[in-house]
Amino acid sequence: MNLSYHSFYIFNFRSLFSKGTSLFAMSLQEKKIMAIALSTFGCFQACITIFNYLMKDKKVSLEKKSEIKIIPLPTEILKTPKRKKTEKVSFTTSTIKNDIRRLASHASSKEELIEIIEKEHCPDAFAFLARMMKMSGEKTVMVMGKEMTQEDLYLETIEDGDHADPLSYCNLAILLAKNKKIQLKNGKEMDRQALLLKAIELAPNNGRLFYNLSEMFFRGQKTILLPIELKDKEPLEKVDIYLKNKGMLVDKTDLYLLAIHYDSSLSLAYYDLAKRIDTKIELIDGTSMDKKELLVKCIELNPKYYRAYEKLAVILPETETIQLNGETATSEMLLELAEKKKKEKEGTA
Repeated sequence: MNLSYHSFYIFNFRSLFSKGTSLFAMSLQEKKIMAIALSTFGCFQACITIFNYLMKDKKVSLEKKSEIKIIPLPTEILKTPKRKKTEKVSFTTSTIKNDIRRLASHASSKEELIEIIEKEHCPDAFAFLARMMKMSGEKTVMVMGKEMTQEDLYLETIEDGDHADPLSYCNLAILLAKNKKIQLKNGKEMDRQALLLKAIELAPNNGRLFYNLSEMFFRGQKTILLPIELKDKEPLEKVDIYLKNKGMLVDKTDLYLLAIHYDSSLSLAYYDLAKRIDTKIELIDGTSMDKKELLVKCIELNPKYYRAYEKLAVILPETETIQLNGETATSEMLLELAEKKKKEKEGTA
């Protein structure tokens, strides 16, 4: 761990306080920097001391907020206080890492994340930068003197020995092309499926990971073995019993059920599950749903998904109606809605 982190915070903190700006006119980012800096001085009393110092000037009145100015902190406040040999030090490596991660999560620009990476090699900063690149559409970014892709950044995140981020494994899997493998620094090769399985091992309660895994079956593959260890307790939860009965060997239908169990807001899981059943299916929690109910649920969660309207229109007899978002709809009306939603999507593409 690079302990220059402490001076990095103090640098941001002191430069902020040397501006002479009004405390109430600070930008959101400046407030974030100050809040994080205050939280990293090692103890709560230090924060109180700093706050009192800022407010003790008798010329400053809380009623005249515009007059409250940020003033340079005296050197003695920034120094680490002397401790007795028996006094417990709360400023641990663990808290240092957590504070750096918090700083990375508050970064609002690519440049800030790159600075944190180059000063502290923070694994979260690599992941946040990769996500920022995806949003901006950038292919590469210059970090530590070399061009890096999103894949390179996620590799740095997942290969940190003290930090295992399931979302980084998941995002790296999504970035990889079919049948392509990526080599870790330790020489191990992983394909998309292996990356998703590792993510599930790290976060077995994340429904989105199960859904993403269902999209990454190899051609001709029917089942996959999940790397999940059942909790050693009695009685077992319904999902544990379900997995135990399956022997952890699941197919796509099972993965959709697991995705819905852990995240009932995943609209596409309901849609894909509807496509795989003929009549009814029992969810892991015991609820029974038929094809129409699954598609209606998908539309309720994602009213813009035109394919669900199309599918529902096909299975709904012409003489029947269905309640959709509080209104009665026929198969003809569903097809009209599907066409409307499709055009709206094409118009925003």
